[in-house]
Amino acid sequence: MSIDKNTDFKLSFGQRYEAVISTNNKGLGFAKIYKYKEDFVPKSIGMNLEKIEIQNEFLATALPGDKALIEIIDKNKYGFQAKVIEILERKQDLYAGHIEKDGENFFFVSHDTKMYTDFFLSKENMNGAVEGDKVVASIFAWEDTKKMPKGKIEKVLGKKGDSSAEIAAYSEEKGFHIGFSKEIEEESKSIHERGIQEIDLEERRDFRNILTCTIDPVDAKDFDDAISVVYLEGGDVEVGVHIADVSHYLQLGSAMDMEAQRRTTSVYLVDRVVPMLPEVLSNDLCSLVQGQDRLTMSAVFVISSSGEIKDRWFGKTVIHSDKRFSYEEAQEIIVSNDESLHWYKELTTLNNFAKDFSKKRKENGALSMETEEVKFKLDEKGVPVEVYRKVRFDAHKLVEEFMLLANVAVAQYVHNLGEEDHVGVYRVHDLPDSDKMLNLATFLYNMGYNAPFKDDTIAQKDLNRVMSEMENDINKATIQTQIVRSMQKAIYTTQNVGHYGLAFDYYSHFTSPIRRYPDVMIHRLMKKYLKGGTTDGREKAWTESMCLRSSEREKDAAEAERASIKYKQVEYMSYHIGEELTALVSGLSPFGIYLEDEHSKCEGMIKFKDISSEYFEFDDKKFVVKGEAGTIIRMGDVYKVKVIAADLEKKQIEYKIIEKIRSLEPRRA
Repeated sequence: MSIDKNTDFKLSFGQRYEAVISTNNKGLGFAKIYKYKEDFVPKSIGMNLEKIEIQNEFLATALPGDKALIEIIDKNKYGFQAKVIEILERKQDLYAGHIEKDGENFFFVSHDTKMYTDFFLSKENMNGAVEGDKVVASIFAWEDTKKMPKGKIEKVLGKKGDSSAEIAAYSEEKGFHIGFSKEIEEESKSIHERGIQEIDLEERRDFRNILTCTIDPVDAKDFDDAISVVYLEGGDVEVGVHIADVSHYLQLGSAMDMEAQRRTTSVYLVDRVVPMLPEVLSNDLCSLVQGQDRLTMSAVFVISSSGEIKDRWFGKTVIHSDKRFSYEEAQEIIVSNDESLHWYKELTTLNNFAKDFSKKRKENGALSMETEEVKFKLDEKGVPVEVYRKVRFDAHKLVEEFMLLANVAVAQYVHNLGEEDHVGVYRVHDLPDSDKMLNLATFLYNMGYNAPFKDDTIAQKDLNRVMSEMENDINKATIQTQIVRSMQKAIYTTQNVGHYGLAFDYYSHFTSPIRRYPDVMIHRLMKKYLKGGTTDGREKAWTESMCLRSSEREKDAAEAERASIKYKQVEYMSYHIGEELTALVSGLSPFGIYLEDEHSKCEGMIKFKDISSEYFEFDDKKFVVKGEAGTIIRMGDVYKVKVIAADLEKKQIEYKIIEKIRSLEPRRA
């Protein structure tokens, strides 16, 4: 039985359920049911179920993110009460935090504000750590839930407050550990030393003599994808999308594969990448580096001069990249209008196709959202000396469109084989929740845009129209953020429901196996299916479980990445205390307003009591803040503010309003 918003599902006293546990820092627990017997797998964990509380005495050592078997024991005015019967799966076995000392005793204090207990550390379990160190710890004993768990220091990251150590902690606390075990390093080294042998080229289509390039960020270290171009008779063009054949090296069940399954993704922190695979593979043997033969899985398309896909082919290949372009280099050639330049014809052809594909997607209802990405320039010590926004060129969009083309084609191929004995790994994006769409329609109206709410949603064409109309709006980034927050989260699953945001009936992730495990999974499945193979029930169940895990780990990685960005923003502002900035209202809440520096995108909160002596209330219907003296604060209002404080430990920036520069003048569509 799947749960959706119309499901009439009621909890029962004495009944047991599998749930994900969350807690607050005071030790109060909450449960979100995700499984009920064997036929209960909700579409979204805990959707529309009654609130379930777990008092501290009934948590039975459950920690944030753990999966547990719970039993409903009571109900009061606040909701249902439960107790933990059994811990089914710990979310993590290592925790990031720092060392504190009280008298002669040492304690581990978690980096996670939702962790409700410290760890007691005996001297023999300190592993060289001292008071004030940022560390990674584990729990090795917790017999009495009324007492602290006994901890052990596994790794010292550095001193608390040290920028590098703090950033590393965000990765470690989410279970993405810096470095690999000796066993995995040796395994990857052996694979790297073997390199590519003649036997590896068997059953591979040879593209080594076909013009091929990669286009990536200037500071990229790993290159998942390459594109080849061949001009055919009659005006058609053969375009190959070639993806690193990671599954050739990552053998299922090996130590390296098991670690990749545990991570499922690389993590891109501000000052480093925590890779899914060891660097000798991710940055070398698997990476499609210029001037080297590389094993690939490819989707090859024959495209007419009008942009029609006339034929497609999938299979194992070998390539030799002729050129490694940065986005900037490729863009310079595209806009040069100089036919004498090497690669001008090929890049222009690809760019024209990409524009045509993009136009057709938007006509089909794809949402054309481009969110701003903040980047940092760091000095040799890792200190942020500049914050800037990433600029997107046609070269970026060119690569994206061909990756989308390959992802769709692979998903459609697998789906058309028949779901009964050909499991797929789909990237799905479900229809938005109607309540969120109603709130979004209200928000857009108050920002001056007309997006009619009909049939429990806002039509994709209306959202695209709004995004087109706000092209020159100073609040564009804020509005787009609200639109994104109103959408469902894209996830991995074996059950294809299409991709709402991209307007695709079939969509997978095939193009980044160096940094995403689901891509490795679909590569393995494609190899099997291209040889006529099928999948059984056991493989389907394993694939779905890995899809679920990949979705969860993707969320963990995103949280670590956002935390590292926020830390660097606060660190950046710590060097600008006392300076005056221009900031716009980027968020409203029942407690205060959020203001975002127009240049650096650094956001800080100002509580109502610190704005003025006026009493304020948040009107969540009209999405404005109203003062008793008639003051109105809207999203998009612009203020001159002073930077008062930057708390690195809490990752909070404090601004003080000096004066209002301008009020949002709502436009009407």
